[in-house]
Amino acid sequence: MRFTIDSNILVYSLDRRTPAKHEIATRIMLRAPFLDSFLTTQAVGEFLAVFRRKFPQQLSSALMLAERWVATTAMAASSPEHILAAARQSAEHDMQFWDCLIWQTASANRAVVLLSEDMHDGFTHAGVTVINPFNLANAARLQTVLADS
Repeated sequence: MRFTIDSNILVYSLDRRTPAKHEIATRIMLRAPFLDSFLTTQAVGEFLAVFRRKFPQQLSSALMLAERWVATTAMAASSPEHILAAARQSAEHDMQFWDCLIWQTASANRAVVLLSEDMHDGFTHAGVTVINPFNLANAARLQTVLADS
């Protein structure tokens, strides 16, 4: 099952202030390179921006993680078409533009799941369904996503 990962999951994989979320996010990020997954350049950029702004003392650790992800996980960049589609989706569904940009890039790269805590759990648009990996009700769905293809 092809999936991508929102920036909030990336943040929790380094941020240990919420141990349960850190554990789940770390498991996702350790499994992702071995599965049918990819990261968007937008999600990695947001991850680095969060650490630069909120946790500057951990920025070097964040950079090291980002370098590892870029080297080991497939990456997908946004295109001009994704930007326009994201703007339309943002207006139509009253969503944040940057979330929509990740979503559009996910859809264009054939993801069927977007792991995110920030977006509406279970919402499907353009063939991509959001799964909140921290919602205990999604444990079985997350296990399916993280299973070997």
